[in-house]
Amino acid sequence: MSEDRQETRMSLFSGKGGKKRHFFIFSVIFLVGMIVLFFFIIPPVHDRTIPETVNLHTDDRSVSRSAAQIISPSMLKSSMSLERIRRNVCVGDTVHSILSSIGLDNNLIIRVVQALKLRYDPRQIVPGQALMVLFRSDGRKDSKRIFHGISLKTSYDKELLVTSTQTGAFDICERECPLTMRIVRTEGVVKETLYEAARSAGLSENILMQLIEPFSFDVDFQRDLKGGESFNVVYEEYFDQDGVLVREGPVLYAHLLVRGESLKVYRFTAADGVPDYYNERGQSVRKTLLRTPINGARLSSRYGLRHHPIKGFSIMHQGVDFAAPLGTPVMASGSGTVTFGGWKGNYGKYVSIRHNHEYSTAYAHLSRIAPKVRSGGRISQGDVLGYVGDTGMATGPHLHYEVHKYGRQVNPARVKFPPGRILQGNELHRFFAVTESIEGIYIGAGAIASKNPA
Repeated sequence: MSEDRQETRMSLFSGKGGKKRHFFIFSVIFLVGMIVLFFFIIPPVHDRTIPETVNLHTDDRSVSRSAAQIISPSMLKSSMSLERIRRNVCVGDTVHSILSSIGLDNNLIIRVVQALKLRYDPRQIVPGQALMVLFRSDGRKDSKRIFHGISLKTSYDKELLVTSTQTGAFDICERECPLTMRIVRTEGVVKETLYEAARSAGLSENILMQLIEPFSFDVDFQRDLKGGESFNVVYEEYFDQDGVLVREGPVLYAHLLVRGESLKVYRFTAADGVPDYYNERGQSVRKTLLRTPINGARLSSRYGLRHHPIKGFSIMHQGVDFAAPLGTPVMASGSGTVTFGGWKGNYGKYVSIRHNHEYSTAYAHLSRIAPKVRSGGRISQGDVLGYVGDTGMATGPHLHYEVHKYGRQVNPARVKFPPGRILQGNELHRFFAVTESIEGIYIGAGAIASKNPA
């Protein structure tokens, strides 16, 4: 009996049909093995993590793809949703440390940073900059979230997106951020200083500087404000998609009541594309010279006859003196050509500027002259030309400031400078249409937000 069974087993692998039966048996075993491997050993696609080997696309097509092309298709096909975690950069932070604090794997972080370097130096991040970490999931509570990429704000309206693809590679592109704009109106009354009044009314320092700048050609903010002055300002604010304020300004309209005068300025962009501020008559408020070339200084000596503190007798003082701490920046009161920069006898370190055929200005007793100021060079209005000092014949740190008209010193406080650009014709009509629109916004309290405290 045992010999018969052995004979039978041998017959399965021998004879004419042995080879066919051999092939059939091994085919069945291979098929069963593949089924077990596919269903029980290899994990489902949605549970896989991003491969550790980075494949950076550097061709123009992958780099220039829009954010919508990178993010949307795979998410739409698989009903994926994005979870965003926002981090604002703090002092000492790096992209690596921020991603590590969220819990990303170190190898993955290295690959993300490598991709980011294609467009941006990660060492350039600054405190306050926004970094968004993106995760995708199918929206179910028990679903595993998968790292999708990062978004790094490079400016108030632009961001870089580094996102993973279905192949495990990374794409990088730049896109414009959607912003929401609102117009804000603020008003206040000066009790002690304009700064305190503006801050109490809810104005930021940025908007305060934008408010001061167009009036600085007609108003001496150190001496003309005595208390009781009022201001009104209308400006724009921009918010990102998270409701975070990312930009303030520009100022569209401002009104200042000072010295019994009502001064109004309107922002208007002329046909040449250059925005500037104009009064209600269409005249640019930008004059040849600023009223004062220094901020926060005290007028210590006026123009005219005075008793000289060093010489000991009365002498004509052909300029004005501003007392200020040593090293306070001194600005060019107007654009022009530097005619002298260096030591000039009793004036000490001295700079003179020719603005046009009529006016020139001089700045004396400087502690040092700005490096870029050279005789024959150009300088723009508001540029720092030097710093307050006590060089030459001086009893203490101060700026001696002179205005020359046709080569002769004149009293800076009494000079009436003509307006700059004057709008005419179609430009003037278009300007009036803009002013009417702004006035309508200002009067319509319901049309804009107000920052005045209750």
